Amino acid sequence: MSILVIDAEGEMTVIFPNDWSASETAALIKPKQKLVVPQAGRDGFKLTIGEPLGIAEALVIASTTPLRTSLKALQTIAKSKGLGNRRSPMAVNDDLLEVTDNLLNDLDAGTRNGDNVATTELPDNVRGIDTRKLAAMAIAFEVLRS
Repeated sequence: MSILVIDAEGEMTVIFPNDWSASETAALIKPKQKLVVPQAGRDGFKLTIGEPLGIAEALVIASTTPLRTSLKALQTIAKSKGLGNRRSPMAVNDDLLEVTDNLLNDLDAGTRNGDNVATTELPDNVRGIDTRKLAAMAIAFEVLRS
Protein backbone atom coordinates (compact mmCIF):
# COMPACT_ATOMS: atom_id res chain seq x y z
CA MET A 1 0.00 0.00 0.00
CA SER A 2 1.06 3.56 -0.57
CA ILE A 3 -0.43 6.93 0.40
CA LEU A 4 0.42 10.03 -1.62
CA VAL A 5 -0.65 13.64 -1.08
CA ILE A 6 -0.74 16.00 -4.05
CA ASP A 7 -1.05 19.71 -3.22
CA ALA A 8 -2.76 22.46 -5.22
CA GLU A 9 0.48 23.15 -7.14
CA GLY A 10 0.86 19.50 -8.13
CA GLU A 11 3.68 18.69 -5.71
CA MET A 12 3.48 15.08 -4.56
CA THR A 13 4.56 13.78 -1.15
CA VAL A 14 4.70 10.13 -0.10
CA ILE A 15 3.39 9.78 3.45
CA PHE A 16 3.23 5.96 3.53
CA PRO A 17 5.42 4.05 3.52
CA ASN A 18 7.53 6.51 5.47
CA ASP A 19 10.23 4.40 7.12
CA TRP A 20 12.89 4.71 4.43
CA SER A 21 15.31 2.31 6.09
CA ALA A 22 12.73 -0.51 6.44
CA SER A 23 12.47 -3.53 4.19
CA GLU A 24 9.96 -3.57 1.37
CA THR A 25 7.59 -5.53 3.61
CA ALA A 26 7.01 -2.28 5.57
CA ALA A 27 4.27 -1.37 3.08
CA LEU A 28 2.40 -4.64 3.54
CA ILE A 29 -0.97 -4.40 5.24
CA LYS A 30 -2.62 -7.57 6.55
CA PRO A 31 -6.29 -8.28 5.79
CA LYS A 32 -8.57 -6.32 8.15
CA GLN A 33 -5.56 -4.50 9.65
CA LYS A 34 -6.24 -0.90 10.64
CA LEU A 35 -3.59 1.69 9.92
CA VAL A 36 -3.32 5.27 11.18
CA VAL A 37 -0.89 7.52 9.27
CA PRO A 38 0.92 9.21 10.83
CA GLN A 39 0.76 7.28 14.08
CA ALA A 40 1.69 9.25 17.20
CA GLY A 41 4.77 7.89 18.90
CA ARG A 42 5.78 5.81 15.90
CA ASP A 43 6.13 7.94 12.81
CA GLY A 44 7.86 11.00 14.28
CA PHE A 45 5.96 13.55 12.20
CA LYS A 46 2.59 15.29 12.05
CA LEU A 47 0.67 16.17 8.92
CA THR A 48 -0.11 19.85 8.67
CA ILE A 49 -2.38 21.49 6.15
CA GLY A 50 -1.20 24.83 4.80
CA GLU A 51 -0.25 26.72 1.69
CA PRO A 52 -0.51 26.42 -1.20
CA LEU A 53 -4.21 27.18 -1.04
CA GLY A 54 -6.60 25.34 -3.33
CA ILE A 55 -7.68 21.78 -4.07
CA ALA A 56 -5.37 19.06 -2.77
CA GLU A 57 -5.76 15.30 -2.92
CA ALA A 58 -4.81 12.27 -0.88
CA LEU A 59 -4.39 9.15 -3.01
CA VAL A 60 -4.40 5.69 -1.45
CA ILE A 61 -3.15 2.85 -3.66
CA ALA A 62 -3.55 -0.74 -2.52
CA SER A 63 -2.44 -3.71 -4.57
CA THR A 64 -2.27 -7.45 -4.14
CA THR A 65 0.76 -7.23 -6.44
CA PRO A 66 3.97 -6.41 -4.57
CA LEU A 67 5.18 -2.89 -5.34
CA ARG A 68 8.85 -3.86 -4.88
CA THR A 69 10.36 -1.78 -7.68
CA SER A 70 8.38 1.29 -6.65
CA LEU A 71 9.40 0.97 -3.01
CA LYS A 72 13.07 0.41 -3.87
CA ALA A 73 13.00 3.54 -6.06
CA LEU A 74 11.41 5.52 -3.22
CA GLN A 75 14.09 4.28 -0.81
CA THR A 76 16.81 5.35 -3.24
CA ILE A 77 15.24 8.81 -3.55
CA ALA A 78 14.93 9.03 0.26
CA LYS A 79 18.63 8.19 0.68
CA SER A 80 19.59 10.84 -1.88
CA LYS A 81 17.58 13.40 0.15
CA GLY A 82 19.22 12.38 3.42
CA LEU A 83 16.12 10.61 4.76
CA GLY A 84 17.58 7.09 4.69
CA ASN A 85 17.43 6.37 8.42
CA ARG A 86 14.31 8.16 9.61
CA ARG A 87 10.56 8.22 9.26
CA SER A 88 9.15 11.22 7.47
CA PRO A 89 7.03 12.21 4.51
CA MET A 90 9.01 12.74 1.33
CA ALA A 91 8.42 15.08 -1.60
CA VAL A 92 9.10 13.36 -4.92
CA ASN A 93 8.49 16.21 -7.36
CA ASP A 94 11.79 15.96 -9.24
CA ASP A 95 11.42 12.19 -9.40
CA LEU A 96 7.68 12.04 -10.13
CA LEU A 97 8.06 10.37 -13.54
CA GLU A 98 10.42 7.74 -12.13
CA VAL A 99 8.05 6.94 -9.26
CA THR A 100 5.05 6.73 -11.60
CA ASP A 101 6.95 4.59 -14.12
CA ASN A 102 8.05 2.15 -11.41
CA LEU A 103 4.52 1.90 -10.02
CA LEU A 104 3.13 1.10 -13.47
CA ASN A 105 5.90 -1.46 -14.06
CA ASP A 106 5.10 -3.21 -10.76
CA LEU A 107 1.39 -3.35 -11.58
CA ASP A 108 2.14 -4.56 -15.12
CA ALA A 109 4.40 -7.33 -13.77
CA GLY A 110 1.60 -8.50 -11.48
CA THR A 111 -0.80 -8.54 -14.42
CA ARG A 112 1.55 -10.52 -16.69
CA ASN A 113 2.40 -13.01 -13.93
CA GLY A 114 -1.17 -13.36 -12.71
CA ASP A 115 -3.85 -15.94 -13.31
CA ASN A 116 -5.39 -14.07 -16.26
CA VAL A 117 -2.28 -14.24 -18.47
CA ALA A 118 -3.78 -16.93 -20.71
CA THR A 119 -6.76 -14.73 -21.54
CA THR A 120 -4.91 -11.40 -21.83
CA GLU A 121 -1.98 -11.23 -24.23
CA LEU A 122 -0.15 -7.93 -23.94
CA PRO A 123 2.50 -6.70 -26.39
CA ASP A 124 5.91 -5.92 -24.91
CA ASN A 125 5.46 -2.17 -25.44
CA VAL A 126 2.09 -2.03 -23.61
CA ARG A 127 1.62 -2.01 -19.84
CA GLY A 128 -1.46 -3.64 -18.39
CA ILE A 129 -3.09 -3.43 -14.99
CA ASP A 130 -5.34 -6.18 -13.68
CA THR A 131 -7.98 -4.12 -11.91
CA ARG A 132 -8.90 -7.12 -9.75
CA LYS A 133 -5.52 -6.68 -8.03
CA LEU A 134 -5.67 -2.94 -7.46
CA ALA A 135 -7.76 -0.49 -5.47
CA ALA A 136 -7.30 3.25 -5.47
CA MET A 137 -9.14 5.91 -3.53
CA ALA A 138 -8.73 9.64 -4.04
CA ILE A 139 -9.85 12.08 -1.37
CA ALA A 140 -10.00 15.67 -2.58
CA PHE A 141 -10.01 18.52 -0.07
CA GLU A 142 -9.76 22.28 -0.31
CA VAL A 143 -7.11 24.18 1.61
CA LEU A 144 -8.47 27.59 2.64
CA ARG A 145 -7.00 30.52 4.48
CA SER A 146 -8.19 30.46 8.09
